[in-house]
Amino acid sequence: MNEAYLERKASLMEFSHLSPDEAFDSFHKRISHYESIYEPLSKERNLILVDSFEGCILQEQISDVIPYHDRIRDIITTRIVSNLFLLRHGETYFNLEDRIGGDSDLTEKGLSQARALAEYFAGVPIPIIFTSNYKRTLQTAAAIAEKQHECSIIALPEFNEIHAGLCEGMTYKEIREKMPHVANARNRNKFSYVYPMGEGYATMEKRVHRGLHKVFYLSNYNDNIMIVGHRAVNRMILSDFVFRPKEEVPYIYMPQNRYYHLQIDHYKKHFELKSFMRGAEANLPA
Repeated sequence: MNEAYLERKASLMEFSHLSPDEAFDSFHKRISHYESIYEPLSKERNLILVDSFEGCILQEQISDVIPYHDRIRDIITTRIVSNLFLLRHGETYFNLEDRIGGDSDLTEKGLSQARALAEYFAGVPIPIIFTSNYKRTLQTAAAIAEKQHECSIIALPEFNEIHAGLCEGMTYKEIREKMPHVANARNRNKFSYVYPMGEGYATMEKRVHRGLHKVFYLSNYNDNIMIVGHRAVNRMILSDFVFRPKEEVPYIYMPQNRYYHLQIDHYKKHFELKSFMRGAEANLPA
């Protein structure tokens, strides 16, 4: 992960005249220089210490009247998102069989959906596509990347789908018939329920949000950010922006023939569900 951070930093315009090795060396020298001139802020009359990775204020010390203080705090903690494209992977063989989890490949229809996404976004510069470690997201992203001029794929384990533990690879019907206590308990509280020896929405919440922070850091707040994820993971990501009550998160609509487009600034939070398919299939539920 550290290497990915350095690669993104070294790709900034200020290093464009250097080779990759020279850029890495220059960046390390810059870090050393910052360390050598660092001065503690403890004597400052007014300071706001911000964790830019988490987007939060760690320490605040205000001794004077600061004009627009509240507005300043809002600006430095608001994450500006010009365009975030939140996609679900294409159809898999496990989807056809109504099985949960696993690491299934895309079906021919899933590959067709991936190619349709590639054509749809061909005119939109996407420098990085973030995925999980599973084949279905990587295969979807690979098709999109092929139609881009310059595009890399970064797989983040934080975006891996819920691990169903003992129920991994089972169909929902098999769970109802063979493990009715699991089906009943999950139906009563889908967000808080944790699969035996597995995960649930509540237990994966922190890792998904940590992955989202990595996305913003690695993308350098690029105008266009793309995540190809899974149904439950994408629900968690979307809920981070639209503030749905936790009990509603497991029921957020996350189809395979549409994607979510999010735009966020200091004045608005806009999200829209859009179709990338053409013809009759664009209107079919998925």
